[in-house]
Amino acid sequence: MKYKDNGEYKYIYVKSFDTLPVGAIVEYNGSTIPDGWTDIGNNKIQKTSQYIEGGASLSNVYGTSNKNGYTQEYINELGTYSTDEVRVGTWANGKPVYRKLIYATCPNTNTNGTFVNSDIAIGSNNEISFIEWGYFVDGDSRIPINYSNNSGYMMKVFSFNPNTLRLFNSNTSWNGKDVVISLLFTKITDTAQNTRSISNENTDEVVDDEMR
Repeated sequence: MKYKDNGEYKYIYVKSFDTLPVGAIVEYNGSTIPDGWTDIGNNKIQKTSQYIEGGASLSNVYGTSNKNGYTQEYINELGTYSTDEVRVGTWANGKPVYRKLIYATCPNTNTNGTFVNSDIAIGSNNEISFIEWGYFVDGDSRIPINYSNNSGYMMKVFSFNPNTLRLFNSNTSWNGKDVVISLLFTKITDTAQNTRSISNENTDEVVDDEMR
């Protein structure tokens, strides 16, 4: 297949990991339209999706299914952090994984070294939940959760159950500090989707392309 570069046609192999941007139009002399491309007639095809080779297959993500990887729209969502849930992946059982930012306040202890705790409701339909990362704010510092200072005073957070986070604090100077948590979770009511990893068949297809 060939594409136009500054008025000059050049030949390339079209694969799932080609670097042409979405929307690119190229001349095509093959009989099978590559994944992520659409036939627009006159022996030309247009790139409609960007894929990354090596990812697990995700079907029915934003209406797109491809055995070679992820859509560009899906990739863009991976970097989104919001207090609204954002789908960011698929769990081992085929259910969607969501991310959501949780804002909380460090519980107050009256005595250094004495633990106090508080619970944060994080949902009612979570099947599993776990913390991706988190920190609490101490002035200009962002201190990771599950932190212990030189005196042994601790601030920690863990998933007490799928719908509850539990915060602990044993330092009076951290009372009332803001806490930010990036939470990952799946839902009880979601339906598992079919998933499969990149197979040897896909590798063979790439090798065949390179040998042509």
